[in-house]
Amino acid sequence: MTDFFALLGQPRRPWLDRETLDEQYRAQARGRDPGANSSFAEVNQAYRTLCDPKLRLQHLLTLLGHAPPAEAGEIPTDLVDLFMRIAALKKKATNEELSGAGAHLLKLRMSAEEDLRVLDGKWADGVWPGEAQQLYRRFSFLQRWQNVVAELQFESANR
Repeated sequence: MTDFFALLGQPRRPWLDRETLDEQYRAQARGRDPGANSSFAEVNQAYRTLCDPKLRLQHLLTLLGHAPPAEAGEIPTDLVDLFMRIAALKKKATNEELSGAGAHLLKLRMSAEEDLRVLDGKWADGVWPGEAQQLYRRFSFLQRWQNVVAELQFESANR
């Protein structure tokens, strides 16, 4: 397995500075011919993985020998009510309800990203694998539900 952190000159950490990551990606991509070989595709995959908190955690956990939890695992306790709300939206929702749900999900994702920064701050304490797995699960559910709401919004706009 390719270490995407090493490929893009990044530390193996749960949170990465986006500007530094962008700079490293551009420097790596500049030196590769998109049509010549798969190294350009690998750099792109590394960048996509490290930009996405869920994929970054998955990659980090895998590299360090801690399997990420199953995608279909238990819903985090504090998100159970949100699951019920999203399920109700699937039956019939107004544009206003869908917009509100989308905004709420975005707010929760931003909160999860802040939790990622907190986790990064205590990285050396050795308590991170379980917390990283919990955050991975949180990002998984939030991403899935954001996709559901976006799809419902698209369907609603095209009726």
